[in-house]
Amino acid sequence: MLNRSHLIWCLLLAGLAGFVFYVTHSKKVFPSASIDMSIPRSSIQSTARDWAVKLGYNPAKSITATVFTFDDDAKTFLEYEMGTERANALMKNEVPVWYWGTRFCQPLSHEEFDTWISPQGRLFAFEHIVPNDKAMPSISDGEARTKAMEFARTAGGVDVSGFKTVVEAAEAQPARVDHSFSWEDPSHSYNGAKLRVHVAVSGNQVTAFNHFLYVPEAWTRKFKELRSTSLHRSKSSSGERSVSTAATALTNHSICLASVGSVS
Repeated sequence: MLNRSHLIWCLLLAGLAGFVFYVTHSKKVFPSASIDMSIPRSSIQSTARDWAVKLGYNPAKSITATVFTFDDDAKTFLEYEMGTERANALMKNEVPVWYWGTRFCQPLSHEEFDTWISPQGRLFAFEHIVPNDKAMPSISDGEARTKAMEFARTAGGVDVSGFKTVVEAAEAQPARVDHSFSWEDPSHSYNGAKLRVHVAVSGNQVTAFNHFLYVPEAWTRKFKELRSTSLHRSKSSSGERSVSTAATALTNHSICLASVGSVS
């Protein structure tokens, strides 16, 4: 039978072994190991404010909220298809997954500004929501395309000149013409997923940008079915009754509620 001192040494050795295992395997097991959080939240929010001003939105007296979030579809796809270790490496250096989301809005206003900025301070996406009836100068398809490509290169850090065009559309609004473009990087494939860039131009102003991993819709449907089946089996095996419930998520861009953040 172990005496007290032997037991203490065994516990210490077990704890040390557990610590060594964590240090040597954490990057392989935990997705958070791929996140560099060296820039504080306050600095990210300041960067978001600078982008808002630069891109035509006045954040003065706005309600502001900043939260850390991630692209769930891209993260799930990479971990499922590539394995955790490879997914972590891609999410850290190559594929935009982790970001700080900041929202600027004012009560009862139809206009708002949202940014998604990487932990390293790079702009991954933004959206400037403007009313459809807002009058703005219209430009030609070619001018809009040039403006969109230039924004992707200078502000987003992505040169789309060699990318494949997957969307190019124009839509007439009451007092302007809007344009939208999407390009796909043909040089990289992640088991069928591709990096894409989306840019929207409202009138003569860039109002949206997004650099993201496009996950094939067929894979998304298949994974949802697989997860739904697993959940159903889990409930059945535990004796729970499978009940279908409908959850309604309300996203209202026309009214900014004070509960989302603090007035700055």
